[in-house]
Amino acid sequence: MEIIVGLLMAALLLAAVLYVEYRLPVHVRNTAVTWLVRGILALVGIGMGMLFAAQWGLAGYPHRWIGFLIGFGAAHLPAAAILFIKRQRHEYG
Repeated sequence: MEIIVGLLMAALLLAAVLYVEYRLPVHVRNTAVTWLVRGILALVGIGMGMLFAAQWGLAGYPHRWIGFLIGFGAAHLPAAAILFIKRQRHEYG
């Protein structure tokens, strides 16, 4: 059961990753800055994913990947919230 809940959580958080990747170029004028932000988010996501994988890995191999995906998505959640608020306010780059 916890695998199913973990997969659902990972799917929701990966939707946040996709939203950030889709909306980021709209709100950032410079292409170089867009790639810089993407790189920073990817590095932070990988770091959080590794931390989550270490915690979830105690239960078995599949949990490590689920934990990694949850951590990677969780790193993108604040950016997704900010971009969503900016979209609602019609603030564009």
